[in-house]
Parts: sequence; C-alpha cells; structure tokens
Amino acid sequence: MSALVQDTMAARVKKFISLLLVFSLAYAGYMMLQTHRGRSHTNDLQHDAFNSHLRLSGAGPPRNQGKTVVVSADGAPIDVRSDECRRRRYINVERLTATLVVDIPGTGFNVNQFYSTIQSLLSGAQSLVDEVIVVTSGLQDPVATQLDRFLASVGVEARLVRSAGAGQAASRAAGAKLAKSPVVVFADGHVVGTVGWLRPLLGALAREPSSILMPHVNDAYDQTTLATTPERLLAEYTWPLSVRLVENASAVPSRGLYRSPALRGNLFAVRRSFWDELGGYDNALGDDSAAAHLELSIRAWQCGAGGGTGAILMHQCSHVGVRDIHEVARVVKPSNVRYIARLWFGNLETILLNSAGVLSDSDVTLSTGNRVGCRDIETYFNNIAVVPVPSAEAIHFGQLQASTGRYKLVLLWQVVHGCEAP
Repeated sequence: MSALVQDTMAARVKKFISLLLVFSLAYAGYMMLQTHRGRSHTNDLQHDAFNSHLRLSGAGPPRNQGKTVVVSADGAPIDVRSDECRRRRYINVERLTATLVVDIPGTGFNVNQFYSTIQSLLSGAQSLVDEVIVVTSGLQDPVATQLDRFLASVGVEARLVRSAGAGQAASRAAGAKLAKSPVVVFADGHVVGTVGWLRPLLGALAREPSSILMPHVNDAYDQTTLATTPERLLAEYTWPLSVRLVENASAVPSRGLYRSPALRGNLFAVRRSFWDELGGYDNALGDDSAAAHLELSIRAWQCGAGGGTGAILMHQCSHVGVRDIHEVARVVKPSNVRYIARLWFGNLETILLNSAGVLSDSDVTLSTGNRVGCRDIETYFNNIAVVPVPSAEAIHFGQLQASTGRYKLVLLWQVVHGCEAP
C-alpha cells in the first residue's frame, strides 16, 4: 500500500473518531438536559398541584415561593408540623372516634372547593372518622345529587342532610343530633386539612373531656403563609363583643395545649356528652354565627357539670388552613347584643350596652337555663379573657388605657359608638 493511501485512511479514521466523540458528547449533554427538565417538571407538577389544592379550598394564587413545604404528589395534604409534633405520640386516641359535621350554605358555594375540603380533612384520618355528615339549608338538585354521588366515594360512611335550618348554628345542631361517634368535629366548607390534624385533638379530648378543642388556624393564602403562621395565634375576646385572632407571645402551652379565651368557628372538636351538657348553640341567637360562637365561648368557660367548668383549648400540633384568618367576628345585631348582655353580663350589662352603642331597650325573652351552675362574668374577664372592661366613668369621659400581662389594649371614646381599638 502506498504512503499516500495510508495517509488518507489514517485521516479518515481520525475524522470518524472525532465525529464519534462529538456525537457522544452531544448525546451526553442532551441526556443531562432531559434529566434536569424532568426534575423541574416534577417539581412544577407538585407546585401546581399544591396551588390547585389551595385554589379549590378558596385560597388565592401564591404570592411567592418562600419556604418549602412537604407536599404529596397530588397536592394534599400538606405537612406544616414542627419536628417535635411529628415525633409526639397520643395515648388512648384509638378509643375515640369522630363524626365530621361539615356545614355548607344552601346557595353560592364552590363545589370543587367543598370536594377539596372533604378530601383534605379525610386524608390520613379515615381510621379515626366513623362518618361524615354534610348539612345545609335548602340545597336543591342537581347540586344535591352531585354531592350525594361524591359522598358515596369518600371511603367512609357519609350522607347529605338538606334543609337543616337557617344559618350555620342550626345546620350544625342538626348534624350533631345525628352523630354516632363519641366526638363531633364541626367544620365549615372553607378549611384546608393538613397532615395529622385530627389525632392531636382526639388525644387531648381523651384526657380533657370537658373542653372544646380547636386546631391551630393557619393562613391558607399560599404555601409560605400556611407554613409560617405564628404558633401563638389564639382566638381572643375583644370588647365589646368580638372575637379575633391575636398573636399572644406570652402564652405558654401545657402539654401542647394553649388556653383560648374564645371560639373561632371554622373547625373545632368536642365530646358529644359535653356538647349536650352545654346545650349546644343557643337557638335564641338565630342565624348570627358570630353571636352563637361568642355566647358559646363564655358558656363553655363558665359552665360545667356539678358546678365545674369547661375550657376552650388550642392544640399546637393540630393545624388547618383558613382563608379569612384576619376576619374579626363581631356581634352587631342589636337584639343579640342585648340578649347576650342580659344573659351573661350581670352588673356589666349597662356598660356593655353603652359600649356597643345599643342605647334603646326592647323586650327580650331570656333562656335562663343556660346559667344554672355557671360562674359570674367577672371570673371570665379576670381569669380567662383578661380584657380590660371599661368603667362607666371611662365611657363617660372618653378614654380608657389599660395594660394586662397578655397584651395592651387602648379603648377610645369611639367604643361608645360601637368601634373597637385596633
């Protein structure tokens, strides 16, 4: 073979090897890029699933990415517990099971949001839930038929109760009468259940039977706020007749439980025996849910069997998301302000009516049975709510400034006209 031919073959082999190396490097780069895209796509799917879950639950679009939250592939449930809460074990939980009573309005609610609420509450909690009772007032076909089909697929015994009565309190009362379990969990159709929300509540009710248990309420706006809501966000009574969530930095839990002066009605659990002992919601307050929960808050703390008293407790290891976390529940209907004032406030009745701006009088039929064996209102304000109650002189002269061990509250002259301190 001539030298020219040998040089030509060598050049061709060298060129072929070079092309082979180029193709190999290009293929390797392509595969690395596809792997990266696959991982990004998986993360995007999880993030989109989470956002979809929050949208169906009534929350708005995410404002930022923020802190990473453990999210399952389908977007629910979400785990926002601390490491301490993940490690905690609850004794005698298995002997308590719950009936989940979910109330929805007769009209104007989002069906997909309701589906998401039920699914998030039941996810991981089926073994602790005996039945789901969905109660509503005046729900008509075809929506009712659609809900019946959905409830047949949730994996536990479930049913829909139509025409339960006007308002949330009436609907929940109808559901409680049908409940079979030792514990009733009341929830509205806007909450977002998270990982492990039910077990802590049942564990606390096993040792605190004369109490109402609330989960910690987290802001369900997006995954950042859901995970970073302050732990000591408690439902507080504010003068004259309101309930709002307040970050109480000085509150100290006992075995994971915070004392909560007032009841926020989005979700709470109670033993049926204690619920019956308290008498449930007061029918005289009608469909005013703010009045129903505030009156029940006072009654739960002030009354109990055999001269004892109950309690409202918030468990730091149970979390549910709520969209309207900053909303203040105010009693503004004059007849209900007068009713609560006359039923509970004793010597403080006139001060409350003046503070709320209800200066006229009207005939109100009182249900005196609620007060049998109950303590005076002063013990509630001195030992539970620790709210500075304005004196008649403070209202007359226009301003009261008071500081307690829990927070500082300034009541201005406008409180006479029904306005509250910020």
